[in-house]
Amino acid sequence: MKKALLAILALGSLVVSAQSIVNESPLGAYGAMHWTLSNGINVYAKASKLQPGWLTIAGTSPGGYSHNYTPAQASSLKQLNTVMAVSGAGGMTAVELGKMLRADSARMRTYVERDEEGFAGSCKRTGLETALKVLQLKALHPQIDTAAVNKYVAVNKKANAKHGDPKFAFADSIFANVFGHHPVGSEKVSNYDLDHIDLDFILQVYQDRFADLSDMSVFVVGDFDPDSLKTLVVKYIATLPGKGRVEKPVDIGYRLFDSSKTLRFTAKMAEPQDKVYFFWTTQVDYTLKNYLTAQVAGRILSDMWLDDLRGKHGWTKHIDSHCSVVDTDGGPAIYFPFNATVTAGNGEAARQLVLGDLERVARGNVTAAQLKAQQDYYSRVHKENMGTNGYWMQMLQNYVLNDGLDFDGPYQSTLDSISRADVAAFVARLLNEGRQLNLMMTPAQD
Repeated sequence: MKKALLAILALGSLVVSAQSIVNESPLGAYGAMHWTLSNGINVYAKASKLQPGWLTIAGTSPGGYSHNYTPAQASSLKQLNTVMAVSGAGGMTAVELGKMLRADSARMRTYVERDEEGFAGSCKRTGLETALKVLQLKALHPQIDTAAVNKYVAVNKKANAKHGDPKFAFADSIFANVFGHHPVGSEKVSNYDLDHIDLDFILQVYQDRFADLSDMSVFVVGDFDPDSLKTLVVKYIATLPGKGRVEKPVDIGYRLFDSSKTLRFTAKMAEPQDKVYFFWTTQVDYTLKNYLTAQVAGRILSDMWLDDLRGKHGWTKHIDSHCSVVDTDGGPAIYFPFNATVTAGNGEAARQLVLGDLERVARGNVTAAQLKAQQDYYSRVHKENMGTNGYWMQMLQNYVLNDGLDFDGPYQSTLDSISRADVAAFVARLLNEGRQLNLMMTPAQD
């Protein structure tokens, strides 16, 4: 613990500097303020009493490990965030940092993803300084805890021993095929990955990503005193490294599958079942209308599928499906997965049923009642979300990072404007212009 205290004391001397807020102005949306710091970082702060005494904070900088990527180091890059999380920082173990945060009801994590690096946290108003102290330690004094990494490796190798289970094999196949077998496309960490962690490389990448945060955008939403927040921002955010680096992610060929395909395979199962998976995608503009139409269409179809597969036939207990519009390396695209486990022998019939419902919706077979049920659902969810810091964090980030795109003001009017014809056209576009991945696993015959 003495080492931990020394780290904190060293941090106190580290952040004393002439850094400052060099420009202040209203953002022009959501009542937020925009502060430009002397190190180049931009801070967007929205005060809110919706969750009294609590606030959220996040920062994002474009680039990510795409700037350090090589296929040979894919195993290390996939595990970078886990390795750094278990390793602690500033001479403190991950356990000590966790205790420090919990004592002030705070959370703080840093990350390096494929296309961005950043941090995310939440805390009580009184715990903000603790959260920012931990951010400084993680950003400026990263370290590798070999013992903690070895424990992580051992635990995951034990878990991997269970991956002979068909459900794990099916999940692995989904990730591999959805992302075109890209080296970092699968979320699975295999024994090969665990045996090929390059700790020196991981630390090097992490340090490089946090060595210059000039193009970082920081967002703060919640219950804070503006003057106190300014003081903490100058002390902890303005003192993060800023040397003028401005980046965009590098294209590393990370793409969804490039053509429609159907794959079928078998596996020995203790409990015979059929597994059916679909993924539909196509490029689409990132607009509020498309965003909401995707969600409405997805729920209409999910309800139809569940009613057919469970209600009418009793082939399954539940399905996993959702439709959304997300940003990808190839531009905004529809993500629409479907996953279900059905009773053995009914996989092909379930597959045809899923496609049949999709085609019926594309032809306009959506009732006014089906549409209204989803509009009412999303209207209710939206009103509930508006009372949370997380919602306004999402709105603020969307506005800043997407050139003033407002998803809040016109939300209800846009939702109400969605027609049955809009839903049909959306699904028809997905079928006629998009790509379809279909995987099916059935029991192997003895």
